[in-house]
Amino acid sequence: MTEFQNLHRHILYRLYRLRRLIACSVLVVVAGAALSLVVAPEISLFNDPVNLAYLMLFWTGIVAVCAVVFPSGWIDTLTASIALALLLIATPYLQLAIVGTPPGGTGLSERMAVMLIFLAWFLVWLLVMAIFVSLGQAVPMGRRRYRTRITSDLSPDQVRTALCPLPETELAGRVCGPEDSKGFFPVRFTAPGADRLRLTGFDPKQVHRVRILQEDRLIRQSESITTRDERKTRCEMFERLQPGNGGTLYELVEVHDQFDLLSAVGFWINDFGADHARTYLDAVSGRASCAIFNRARWSPVAALSRLFTRPGQP
Repeated sequence: MTEFQNLHRHILYRLYRLRRLIACSVLVVVAGAALSLVVAPEISLFNDPVNLAYLMLFWTGIVAVCAVVFPSGWIDTLTASIALALLLIATPYLQLAIVGTPPGGTGLSERMAVMLIFLAWFLVWLLVMAIFVSLGQAVPMGRRRYRTRITSDLSPDQVRTALCPLPETELAGRVCGPEDSKGFFPVRFTAPGADRLRLTGFDPKQVHRVRILQEDRLIRQSESITTRDERKTRCEMFERLQPGNGGTLYELVEVHDQFDLLSAVGFWINDFGADHARTYLDAVSGRASCAIFNRARWSPVAALSRLFTRPGQP
């Protein structure tokens, strides 16, 4: 496979896997533009549907680029969209700047006005991000149920090896220890992308104690117990392998006894279950994986911070 073909695979995979992030981000901005019609209908640029269409296309392009370049930076992308939506509602001058019309009567040049608007958006973005993360971690969601379905061209036995952890095995950064007297064995993740698991229901510094309750060749029921902030959380997992059409359909149902809002949003918006499965399916098949899970975390804010960090500083 050529370098271009490999890059093309990664781009298409990230756009598809993060489709929910792209859709939600664009819808948030469009909602902000629509609400500006309620706040200031006489001066809103979005009385003209063409301007709304231009905004939608522009922000779709921005978010798509972020999804490709920063696939693990979903919080940055979503909160940037929320910040823009808030400014579209509250700042008519921002709307004027979008179409290149200088805000009159301010005594400021067009360039200065645009710079101030960008600075305002950046500060609102950081504020929204801080509130989003703090509130998301503080709001409990209680018992949550998630379903993952993924089709593979591998045999059921290969899929089972990839997606059903067993004691004393290691695969693509997933390390399983020996089974204890109660049937539990430790599972930890050492992949480069493990630091982003904090925002999708997992923490790489934690050890998950897994016990297989019942299994045969095509069905497995297990539980995972994790201690977080001195509290034990439990997850029941029901897995089924269905052979057919030269491959295997893998179904996973996870029932978490407690989840916070940030983890719930992150799990859904990243299509985390399917992406996580793709990591290990590719590892078993020997293919170079496009999965986002095994990529080191890199976000727009982290990239911006590098601009203000001297060489040699952490």
